[in-house]
Amino acid sequence: FIPSTLKGINVTAVSVVFLLPPDLTPTVYTVSINNGAAEAGMDVFNSHDYPNQKTISVQDPILPSLKPRRFNVSSYGCKGGVDNMSMPIDCSHAVEAAIADAKRNENAHSRGAEIYFDVGRWYIQGPIILPQNVSLVGAGMDLTALYFRQDNQTTAPPSYITPEEGKGISFGISDLCIYVLSYYNNLINISAATDGVKIERVRVRANAFHCRDPATNPSGDNPRSVPWSFQGGGHNPLIIIQGVNFVIKDCDMLSTWSLIHSYGNPPTTRYGLIQNNVFWNGGACYWFDGAREIVFENNECTGIALMAMGNPIASYGGGYAHHIYIGNNIIRNVWGNDREVQTYDNAGNTYYGKIVNVSRDGMTVTTYGTNPHTKSFYSVIGGAFIVIDGDAAGQYRRIINYTLNTTLNGYCQFTLNKPFTVPLNKHMTVQAMPFRGRNIFYRTQYEDVGAFQFYGIGVDNLIYGMKMARAGGFINWGQWREFFANPNVMNQFIANQITEGNRAEHQGSQLGMQTYGDPLQLNGNSFGIVSNNAAMNRLIIFRGNIAESNGGFLIQPATDVLLDSNIVRNTPSETVSLSNTSYTVSPDAVGVLLVNND
Repeated sequence: FIPSTLKGINVTAVSVVFLLPPDLTPTVYTVSINNGAAEAGMDVFNSHDYPNQKTISVQDPILPSLKPRRFNVSSYGCKGGVDNMSMPIDCSHAVEAAIADAKRNENAHSRGAEIYFDVGRWYIQGPIILPQNVSLVGAGMDLTALYFRQDNQTTAPPSYITPEEGKGISFGISDLCIYVLSYYNNLINISAATDGVKIERVRVRANAFHCRDPATNPSGDNPRSVPWSFQGGGHNPLIIIQGVNFVIKDCDMLSTWSLIHSYGNPPTTRYGLIQNNVFWNGGACYWFDGAREIVFENNECTGIALMAMGNPIASYGGGYAHHIYIGNNIIRNVWGNDREVQTYDNAGNTYYGKIVNVSRDGMTVTTYGTNPHTKSFYSVIGGAFIVIDGDAAGQYRRIINYTLNTTLNGYCQFTLNKPFTVPLNKHMTVQAMPFRGRNIFYRTQYEDVGAFQFYGIGVDNLIYGMKMARAGGFINWGQWREFFANPNVMNQFIANQITEGNRAEHQGSQLGMQTYGDPLQLNGNSFGIVSNNAAMNRLIIFRGNIAESNGGFLIQPATDVLLDSNIVRNTPSETVSLSNTSYTVSPDAVGVLLVNND
């Protein structure tokens, strides 16, 4: 075939879009990218099934030949109207009948079906269970409103809108508004069984305390009181994301608790686009546990509760969380929990120690067995195999298979995606654990939040062009965890700016403890490495960053760190909590280079 050259569009410092021409021959292509200065072929760890992906497969698009067939709920004996509020007209049976007809329709599977709600207010008991390729569609999110029943902790269903059982289920919700005005567990369930869910132009107002008070009177004689309380963390999420190929776009959503939440053991969330939304979050705005290949861009997240918390990329279920793009968002008002606006989380590991043997091809490593101090036996397929000390220190590879000592005569064996550039030997110390990294954070603006931090393992990340005002700063936080390592390696903080260095800090005796998201971790500085071991933070770059006021740079024990062309302004040396210099480097840091800083 004749090679095809595609010119990139929407080019930024960290991303580019390539549009495939409609006449491109469907086949398998090798890929290389040239930015004018250098060219490199694609060789990426996509998953443990595709550990060294160098090609892409182009296929003919699958396009529906006809528009989805529409099933109008008003044709089933129920109409939305102004009176469907104080005296609700229950449209549940009409909705169920329309869905049943859509499912029976012989063309629905290939053509798709719409359950259509005309202009008006529609009261529904719920839950709504959607079959394959069936969507809920309104006349517009300012014209059509769905109201779910009032529930409590006993009566609320697991989800109000959920797919039927099966695999590869796709459904959609578009052009309507949804009200949930009582206790809920979850509104929309993009389950692990789904493939291709689309939620577009949907407004949600989910307020579990609507016209209510918390339960403050034990006698229960307050008619406004409810027995439930605020749920922090990832509890009671508005939208569960566990499927693949999903879209959440152009929406306006308010949630009592957390808004978007992925989780699973093993994790299943992949290939998601969350774009151009306005989110009002009582808990976390997003919670990406084990998520992969996610684009979260051009969104606005505003905390609406004094316990609104930040947003983790985590590996609680083991495995890996990678290839996540967080770009061009506005995130504000994070006050609760540890306050970190962005964090990595879970400190688990599977093996820390020496090497016993390395195969001739360098891709199978035998180690000693695990020990009682191992904190996590979750799967580490796709996880990180990192060299902690020795000639290869700072290098890492991905784990595509492994066997623990329970079946290997007291030893462990790890199969890697490729051999190390510097060959391994028995004198090196290594760490095997879940992987968090290879993510891009680009031009997102933070206001009145805690720290942006890589807590525990954080590998090969780019943080570019971010802005913070009244926030906890940018922290690289690799840790020695008493019996095992949680290293940060190969992270780059480039062209970020603290526009206003004032922030909420804990200074009192009761609040003076350095919690995980507290800015005192940086001793009042704006950028830095927090560390208790120089081997836990390695190959870190701070370049072209600016602290406009009341902040500086703090480098605790670390190895091979570059501070280049950074600027600190409006920071008096006598300021409480600050060092007497704008750039403070621990005597236990090794190989720290400061160049052209002001």
